[in-house]
Parts: sequence; structure tokens; C-alpha cells
Amino acid sequence: MEQKSFTFRRFAVVPRGQLEQGFTLVEVLIVISIIAILASMSFAGIRVVQEKTKQAQTRTEVSQFTQAIDRYQTDEKIYPGIEKEKLTSDDNQFPVLYNRLLGDPKPRGPGGRSSPYLKLSNDRIVVEDDDWDEDNDEAQDRWIPATRGERDDPKVQKYYTDAWRNAYIYRCNRGRKSQAWMLNSRSYDFYSLGPDGEDGTVLGDEAEDEEDNDDISNS
Repeated sequence: MEQKSFTFRRFAVVPRGQLEQGFTLVEVLIVISIIAILASMSFAGIRVVQEKTKQAQTRTEVSQFTQAIDRYQTDEKIYPGIEKEKLTSDDNQFPVLYNRLLGDPKPRGPGGRSSPYLKLSNDRIVVEDDDWDEDNDEAQDRWIPATRGERDDPKVQKYYTDAWRNAYIYRCNRGRKSQAWMLNSRSYDFYSLGPDGEDGTVLGDEAEDEEDNDDISNS
């Protein structure tokens, strides 16, 4: 009787301790490092998108304000704030602009047909905090939300904040001697301080040459 032969495979015997061994500390650190790098890249990308969104929003709002001011000038034949005799680079005539564009008080001339000229978000209408001190790093925020009573009171100086929570700046330059900080010496300046919150118009051509001026304006 023919006897069949069987071939048996030999399996390597792995020590029990080696089977139970998990990732080494170096491997865990490598994985954590990769995750951290990917996360930081994602956060950086999100910040870039958010910043571009803010800039686009601000350009749109500057355009909307510009159109409203031009409509007012078409109705009244003057720009808001032209009655102020002296004007410096530190002046912000937005409170005057606020009253004129919202029709409170009503325009005195034959115009006013388009009043109110612009609709603003109540949560971004602000007043300056009396306790604010620009030289004190621990001071409260400069701009605080205006109450309903303050919004309706033409005697209260009101401002409107941009995407970075800085107040928009308006100056009527018409009929004034041209200055280096004027963007549009024959009409008016309306602009946002931009992401850095610094007024680039007072720095003149030097800031523009160094590409340090990130203001968003009607110029």
C-alpha cells in the first residue's frame, strides 16, 4: 500500500511580548506632528479666507456709502460736512454724515428725495466710550453699541464700524486747500482703516511706496 506523504509548513513562532507591543513613542510623536502640521495648515487657510471675506465686505460697504453720498450731493448740491470751516487729518465727520444720510434732521435744501439714503445695521452703530484712552493698553474698547435712544438722537455723535470693528472715516474736502492726507481733494474721503487699524492717509506717499497702506477707500 502506497503511503502518502504530507508536507507540513513551519510557522515562525513570534514571542508573545512582541505581539502585544503597540506603537513606539517615536511613531506616536511622528503621527502627532503630522496631525499638528495639517491642523495648522487648515487653520491658516481658514484665516486667509476669513480675511478676504472681510476685505470684500468692506469694499462693498465703502461702495454703498459712496453711492449714498453721491445721491445726497445730487439732491442737495453739497456734500455732508461742507459747512465745517477747518479740517485736519484727525477729523472724522461721520456723525454729520450719519444724520444726513438717514434724513435726521431732514435735508434743508430742495432735495431729500432719496432720504434715507442708506440702511445700516443697528448692531454696528456705535458711540465712543467716554472712558476710552488710546494711551492705556488696558482701557475698554473705544466703540460701544449705541442704544436705541442714542440712535434716534441727532445730538449724539454716532459712528459705524467696519469688519474689523473700527469706525469708518468720512471727511468732506470740497472747497478746502489740498493736503497730503486728502485722498480726493475735490470731493470727499470715505474709507476703512483696513486690517491693521492704522490710518494710512496721514502717512502720505511713504506708506504707499512701502505697501504698508491697507486702507480701503473711495479713491
